[in-house]
Amino acid sequence: MKRKPIFLFWAAWRFLLLLLVPASGQAGETAGNVLLITLDTTRADHIGVYGVRPQLTPHIDRLAGRGSVFTRAFSHTPMTLPAHANILTGYTPLYHGVADNNGYCLDKRFFTLAEQLRGQSYVTAAFVSSFVLSRTLGLDQGFDLYREPLNQDTFLAAEIVPLAQEWIAGQKSAWFCWLHLWDPHFPYAPPAPFDKLYSADPYAGEIAYVDAELGKLFSFLEKSGRLASTLIIITADHGEALGEHGEFEHGFFAYNSTVHIPLIICRPGARPGTVKTLVSHVDIFPTVCDILGSAPPPGLTGRSLLPLLNGRQETERPVYIESKGPFLSKGWAPLEGFIDGKVKYIDLPIKELYDIKRDFEETKNIISSRKLSDLNRQLTQLKNKMSGKETAAARLTLPAETLRRLRSFGYLAGIKVEKKAVFTRDDDLKTLLPIQNKLRSANQMFNQKKYREARELYEQVLTSKPDDIGSYAHLADTLHYLRQPQAAVDILRQGLQRKPDSMELKSKLGVFLTEINRYDEAVVLLKEVLAADAADSDNWNYLGVAFFRMKNFGKAYEAYEKALALDPQNAMVYANLGALYLARFVAAKDEPLRAQAVSAFNKAIELDVKSVAAYNGRGAACKFAGQVEPALADWRKVLELQPDFSDAYFNIAVTLIAAGRKAEANDYLQRLQAQYLKLLSAADRAVLRRLLAAAAGQ
Repeated sequence: MKRKPIFLFWAAWRFLLLLLVPASGQAGETAGNVLLITLDTTRADHIGVYGVRPQLTPHIDRLAGRGSVFTRAFSHTPMTLPAHANILTGYTPLYHGVADNNGYCLDKRFFTLAEQLRGQSYVTAAFVSSFVLSRTLGLDQGFDLYREPLNQDTFLAAEIVPLAQEWIAGQKSAWFCWLHLWDPHFPYAPPAPFDKLYSADPYAGEIAYVDAELGKLFSFLEKSGRLASTLIIITADHGEALGEHGEFEHGFFAYNSTVHIPLIICRPGARPGTVKTLVSHVDIFPTVCDILGSAPPPGLTGRSLLPLLNGRQETERPVYIESKGPFLSKGWAPLEGFIDGKVKYIDLPIKELYDIKRDFEETKNIISSRKLSDLNRQLTQLKNKMSGKETAAARLTLPAETLRRLRSFGYLAGIKVEKKAVFTRDDDLKTLLPIQNKLRSANQMFNQKKYREARELYEQVLTSKPDDIGSYAHLADTLHYLRQPQAAVDILRQGLQRKPDSMELKSKLGVFLTEINRYDEAVVLLKEVLAADAADSDNWNYLGVAFFRMKNFGKAYEAYEKALALDPQNAMVYANLGALYLARFVAAKDEPLRAQAVSAFNKAIELDVKSVAAYNGRGAACKFAGQVEPALADWRKVLELQPDFSDAYFNIAVTLIAAGRKAEANDYLQRLQAQYLKLLSAADRAVLRRLLAAAAGQ
């Protein structure tokens, strides 16, 4: 069950008292509002007050001059979703179970900071800049408003900061605002003028850009008089490796480049200072409670930092760290460890120990200086203190579109794999780093639509590590975009020889069997997958497509309806349902069916403004109604979203030729021929030749 706050009456009374009497350590002003700012993928050493990159963040630095800078703050997990779950719950993944971006959701039974403050009559709002923190993943608990990018993957800082500022300006009572800024995340592409100013270091340019946008918010708070009554906390979810230890981004290792984070706490009227005590993300929740004078929920993993803010010395507590993504998606060795005082222990098959006071960059492994049994005992004791029950409740089956979007940001969605009981040096992340980096390069090539290069890299991975099941799925997707569905089927069958019970591979094989017109086999396979898990919306959708291709419209409709019952927000199902209605209209010439098709396509576009299938289908529906210009507009939108979509070129050309606009038709066909001829099948090349002849008047 969700943890409930206790002593609410006492907490409310105490809060009213705080409005009248300054809290200990404050200079006559009280924090009535709370602003939590989380910077995605931001290294502490790229914030000016941390001394390494002065001048990069003048606005954050100026604000930090009014508060306390924690020089030894650490994230428990170098991944966005788990790190934010840690911040908002006051627990680590050992308790709440959210261990990765892929396939996890914060369960409703966990009590969040937003729920705590809303229970004290705060108005609460979140402004998040990436779908990685979508409300569907559970972090919306306790927020009256949860603003997220719905029809795009991310918000720029210049888009999200004004939304937060506008909301703050409209509040008449105490408020809590969480503002998340995604920009420093890969790929690094700062807008002008930061792209030119930091052309040699675009990552730094992203952080400078974010600082400039935050400067506008800080200026507003100061000029409106709100700064004097607002508790401001600035931190990052994790850092970025930037090539250190051979890692380029984050989510693989847990070296200080990715787990050392900035933490700045500014209390109205408090004396500025620097705190060198070891702290972590889970300390933020109880600290906010303590500063506001309310009792935190019992049992939080973290502890209040208010005594440190007030200048007192506190005994340090070890910080648990982990990186479980490679383990969860590939079955590679799980990384766990801790930071305690000056030492940092990393538990992998090849053990690591560092004196981070003398060697913060972790260049010299001193594992031989300590008894391994003592280190393992300390880690086990720390984990036992932080562990909870039912962490499996955090697992979530993500829709195919969400997995695609995660992949676009470098998060390789893996395949469920058997977890080993014992790991060897061959499973160590350091051993497997070359494979990981090759997969990263392959994923970048795929996202850049360089499918031939991606194919070569995935094949190299499978040559080196033929048991990497996820790479079979990624290679099959790549072959699909190379218009080689039979090759995709063949590679998936190879993967199933390695892992015969992989439902993910069987599901994907069913999709590609449909593509090569082997519908009966596809239906049998997809029914097998659904027998194992009938709650997967995407697999019902795939089954519906197979039935649709068989012209079994009744069975297709039933499958689509089951898919929508499980996931009413699945845009692809609506697009496929529109295609079903349109096919029935073509067969029966029944206008209400065409109208139903348009309605389904409109719904798909409402849910996903980048739905190529929906625009393409709606264009066809318009054409059947004689609505030439709307049809052409939809097909042009298809080419804007997917420039190599050959069907849209053909649709536009046929329509323009029929309208006597042959020169325009020829322009589109020439573009298709010049840029994408290699991607066309033999049948499509024949269609292209016929249309070119027709456009030329032959």
